[in-house]
Amino acid sequence: MAPQKKIDMHKLLRGNIQQLKPYHVMHETPKVKLDANENNWLAGWFHEALTKRIKEIPLHQYPDTECTELRSKLAKLNQVENDQILTGVGSDQIIAWIVQAFVEPGDGVLTMNPTFGMYAINTLMADGSIFEVPLNDCFQFQPEPFLTAIHEEGPKVVFITNPNNPTGGIISRETLNKLLRAIPSDTIIVMDEAYYEFHGESMLDKIDGYPNLIILRTLSKAYGLAGVRAGYAMASVDMIETISCVKPPYHMSSLDQAAALACLDMVPQIKEELNNVIRWREKMSDFFRQLKEKGTDSDLEVFPSAANFVLIRTPQAQRLNATLRKNGISIRGYGTEGPLANCLRITIGTEKENRMLQEIVKKHYE
Repeated sequence: MAPQKKIDMHKLLRGNIQQLKPYHVMHETPKVKLDANENNWLAGWFHEALTKRIKEIPLHQYPDTECTELRSKLAKLNQVENDQILTGVGSDQIIAWIVQAFVEPGDGVLTMNPTFGMYAINTLMADGSIFEVPLNDCFQFQPEPFLTAIHEEGPKVVFITNPNNPTGGIISRETLNKLLRAIPSDTIIVMDEAYYEFHGESMLDKIDGYPNLIILRTLSKAYGLAGVRAGYAMASVDMIETISCVKPPYHMSSLDQAAALACLDMVPQIKEELNNVIRWREKMSDFFRQLKEKGTDSDLEVFPSAANFVLIRTPQAQRLNATLRKNGISIRGYGTEGPLANCLRITIGTEKENRMLQEIVKKHYE
């Protein structure tokens, strides 16, 4: 049989998809993993409870497509009605559904920059137009340029991340209320609160007054379930029903639901552990500020964070990152180009992990 002619598969992609690149994660297992905003304090917490639940799962049957028990627990946790909850395989899936449901080719989606990359990726996949309003040099949200962009571009969907990833910055409730009042009622507003538990302030109380408002949450961060993929949205009943038009059947496996339920049974204990993350976030921020104040790295910048990580910027970013990797600690680096040039994002680990990182950083500067 004659060999077939080689085909450039990339050219077969839809035009708007050709600009995208596959999402790859380095397949390494560092001694200390502080690069993905996971909650290492909860490692192994749910294994025993999940094991008991797994034994009761009828794996030969399809999962509960409505996620009835899970939605009920999430509704109780957040003091909303069951039908105001939509679950997804991570909040990423719900972001994709929102874009699929509302964004037609050419429609605009507005967000800030830098922020979570999946807003732009899903918009481009839908052949929409992404508009990004830059944060200022200190990575603070700029409300006036954002409002101007809303009025000039007329986006179909607006994504607002609070606290923001990867900067950790927050937007005041006063500013968020101003945005809600100013954004047209036919524009979908998505408040991504993936890091809400580390901040403690939410716009959830506004969903009854704003039918176009969606609140996104996840169990991946504060609740230590990054490996499970369990996210959820909260909104008006009409909004949840509308987004559900694009929700596929059996989207969340019985195993994912079981793990989420095991986790939610331990919410009181988890909330106590969150204090450790918040306490060490402040310790880590102070640690890097002291390096600057002592002249160890006079160009070092430490940005305020209300999440479970700290973002720093330094001309030594590449060398410092290499030193940490050499010593088995993985953090998130952003290279030397773009708005995050020379920035490093450091997840808050356990006390042992944090102290190990601090010792290595001290030796790096000696």
